[in-house]
Amino acid sequence: MTGSAEATINHDTVFLIASEVRRFLEPRWIEFQRQRGLVIASHPSTGMCRLSAMFLLHVLERELPAGGWQCLGGSPDPADEDVDPTLGLPGGYRDGNGDWSGHYWIADGGFELVVDVTADQFGGETVVVAEDATDNGYRENYAPAAVRERMKDVRDRVAGWLGEWSGEYKVGWSTSRSSPNPRPR
Repeated sequence: MTGSAEATINHDTVFLIASEVRRFLEPRWIEFQRQRGLVIASHPSTGMCRLSAMFLLHVLERELPAGGWQCLGGSPDPADEDVDPTLGLPGGYRDGNGDWSGHYWIADGGFELVVDVTADQFGGETVVVAEDATDNGYRENYAPAAVRERMKDVRDRVAGWLGEWSGEYKVGWSTSRSSPNPRPR
């Protein structure tokens, strides 16, 4: 990384945080899907990218505030009302077969890191911390205002999960530990 965030943000720390977020979210995804009468997919992260990205954004902002974190998204569908045509098509996540799907993820302010805890729904890794978004199958084409608007739809659920997270994790746990075990409150 370059810039002012270089001293405080590194790949390993971000991966540690994202891995712990993933572990925390997995049972909540299943419960969320059950509450809505949805069939639990073979990958519990299926359809959970928006909720998970917003949750991850808040955790990264608390743990690594110098990152300038932001939620990004995209879609391969030109009819998707959230797509900004000036950003091009396709957008979202490109799987190993070259197919694109609508998706949300987190990036640092310098667009040097992509962080994703739900790429496995498309056959990707369970936790992705990639240093080159384009080479790793991510392309933003949702308008930033559209992303902010879509995040409003999930804020109450995310707020509840953040309350649970705060009960388990004291701010600063990720930089004070060399392992992903949370520091007790």
